[in-house]
Amino acid sequence: MELQILEGLQRKDVTATKGNEFEDYFLKCDLLMGIYEKGFERPSPVQEESIPISLIGSDILARAKNGTEKTATFCIPTLEKMIKIKMLFKVL
Repeated sequence: MELQILEGLQRKDVTATKGNEFEDYFLKCDLLMGIYEKGFERPSPVQEESIPISLIGSDILARAKNGTEKTATFCIPTLEKMIKIKMLFKVL
C-alpha cells in the first residue's frame, strides 16, 4: 500500500461555505497581513461561524474535524482584542 501525503488540500466539507473573506470581519491591517502570510485564503466553516461571535465578546464552543483550522478560530479574535487593548494603552 502506497502512502500519499497531500498538503494544502482540503476536502469539500471543510472549505468555506458562505463565501466570507477575512476582510469581512474588519480585522486590523497587521493581523490581516499575518493571516495571509501564513497561507490562509478564506475562513473555514468553523471560522465563519465562530469568529464574528467571538469578536463581539461572546463565548464560543466549537467542534469540528481535524484540519479545519480550529486553533486559528480562537487565536484570530484573541489577537484582534490584544491589538485593540495595546492601542488603548498607547492612547493613555
